[in-house]
Amino acid sequence: MENIFFEKYMKGVSELVSCISELVNSKVIDITHTPKEILFHIPDYNISKKLIELLNQCPTTIQNLFSYGWAGMSSGEAAKLKLLSRMNYGIFTQRESLKSNSLSHIILIDEIDLYIHPEWQRIIIKEIIEYINGVRLPNEEFQFIITTHSPIVASDILPDDITCLYKKNSTIKIRDASFGFGTSISELYFNSFSLSSTIGEHSKATIDAIISRSNNKKLTKEDITLIHKIGEATVKEILLKRADIND
Repeated sequence: MENIFFEKYMKGVSELVSCISELVNSKVIDITHTPKEILFHIPDYNISKKLIELLNQCPTTIQNLFSYGWAGMSSGEAAKLKLLSRMNYGIFTQRESLKSNSLSHIILIDEIDLYIHPEWQRIIIKEIIEYINGVRLPNEEFQFIITTHSPIVASDILPDDITCLYKKNSTIKIRDASFGFGTSISELYFNSFSLSSTIGEHSKATIDAIISRSNNKKLTKEDITLIHKIGEATVKEILLKRADIND
């Protein structure tokens, strides 16, 4: 059995090397290199598809030597494209391998918010639902298990379908969610994702120090300058009034 797998993997490696050599010799693809890597510039989608298919037939150790993507694409665009394309590949591969149109799929997505812009986080669940509705067959069922650190994503999920994990005394605890579907994203950030403040820690510590100096009537010119630059209007107004009183 081991020999069969070995032969299969070696065949995949051999076909990949042969394909790359043929493309290079025929000058179909351009090559540049740096001290750390060799870059293949492939202008044709079908060639890219063929190379990726051959790469997927190779052992993991060989696959890990390669990375591929699109020039000029942001990390968020690449993450979103990979998510949807892997989902598509998994669904259609399972249908083909099992020769069935009546399947139950369990799709795991770890850290769905990774790399993508907050606005894309806000719409990603809707996009996945629309995609699934577009490819679903009459007898197919789908279940998703998704992890996220983003309250933006959680605002599209029913509370009954959310499980919260938190750490207490070095132990991971589980609690039911009282938030989710339709909850304001700003409310989710503060009340449901264990934030201790609504502003960054550096600005909080700085403003706390200014308040302390204001209470002791020791505001400096630098403090006044910084107060004028505070983005939260209410906090700025209160501190400016205190500064006037101190003067």
